[in-house]
Amino acid sequence: MNVRRWLAAACCVPLFGLAGCSDDEPQAQPKDPVSTSSTPSTEPPRQSAEFTRSAAKLFVAHWINTFNSAVLSGETSALAGLGDPGCDACGDLVDTIDDIYAAGGHVESAGWRADRYSDTALTEPSDASVRVLMKLSPQTIYRSKNGKPDKTTGGEGTAVFSLHWSDGTWQVTDLKQAPA
Repeated sequence: MNVRRWLAAACCVPLFGLAGCSDDEPQAQPKDPVSTSSTPSTEPPRQSAEFTRSAAKLFVAHWINTFNSAVLSGETSALAGLGDPGCDACGDLVDTIDDIYAAGGHVESAGWRADRYSDTALTEPSDASVRVLMKLSPQTIYRSKNGKPDKTTGGEGTAVFSLHWSDGTWQVTDLKQAPA
């Protein structure tokens, strides 16, 4: 299963096929979209501005925080800026979030969390691969203003971020689900 199916099929969150949906009766629907209480910086942390394993991990952590903010707010420009223009998975994530909010929908979630970085490899001259065990919180997805919510139970899975180092910063070039 590729990233397009993880996120696009289930909106942005049941990623990894391990987070299931629920048909429980929905609770009262909020009238306004949930918003973030604080917006992460659009700039990666300065400590990630190096071609090192630790900097690559910091960049992935920043990407995850930016993704969580985009999912809750519908503001995807910062997330889009962290992906290489050729990263189809990155574009699919941004498009899915944009589609939900353009239809008047929103997402309620505590987001994704990096539980463990299990492998980080640098490939000269300018690429890296970061393998992360992700924890996914339950989510409620409203695909339109008056739409019935889709619920996910959360779960975990392993993601592999492919990164490229250029002009003093990292960009995501691919994002894939990996076997645990």
